[in-house]
Amino acid sequence: MISGHSLEVVPVIHRKWQDVTEYLRIFFESCYIRHMRCASLLGQSHGSQNNFSIYRMIMENAVLDAIKGRRSIRKYRAEQITDDELQTVLEAGTYAPTGKNLQSPFIVAVQSPELVGRLVRMNAEIMGKEGNPYYGAPTIVLVFVPLPEINKNAVQDGSLVLGTMMLAAHSIGLASCWINREREMFSTPAGQSLMRELGVPEGYMGIGALSLGYSSIPLPKPLPRKENYYKVVK
Repeated sequence: MISGHSLEVVPVIHRKWQDVTEYLRIFFESCYIRHMRCASLLGQSHGSQNNFSIYRMIMENAVLDAIKGRRSIRKYRAEQITDDELQTVLEAGTYAPTGKNLQSPFIVAVQSPELVGRLVRMNAEIMGKEGNPYYGAPTIVLVFVPLPEINKNAVQDGSLVLGTMMLAAHSIGLASCWINREREMFSTPAGQSLMRELGVPEGYMGIGALSLGYSSIPLPKPLPRKENYYKVVK
């Protein structure tokens, strides 16, 4: 029980297969149109041997656009996101790569105003400051992973889940921001108790969270990438 209200862990309901099929149809039609436009601009015939490489480039650019366009947003509208939008983000997280494909991270999406308030207070206490560490987002997505002695790749796996969900959120028009201090929060007695209420498996720890919602500000422009960020050794 949480302040007189029972906590219900609601399983995510997957989309109907026909909806997924329709989504894929629209996606590939869009890719094909972009392919034909690029082929025309490059003077390629429909049967050109270069068509496959051009098509592959276009397909990859949709992902690159999401990577380069995503921003960490710290101002949200109060309006809650739809169930379909939440489902899309959570499902994307389950497709993040994990060591040995163990798929061991555990994702919990919190939308209950009462629970969101508890998380806000817990995180603010760890941070040592007043205010809302989740920036007023109506949805908080928590990621838990097995303790290091159980899975030595757990932190890396959980980080990939969080990153993947951030890209998915941006790709469908949602805003998100990675939030820290979940490890400290859920190491406290109150945090451990909350993990049990949320149905988190034994032997798990918090690794991070996402604030998730609709941005109340225009999407910021990217800062210039620093010089010498990477190098190539051949």
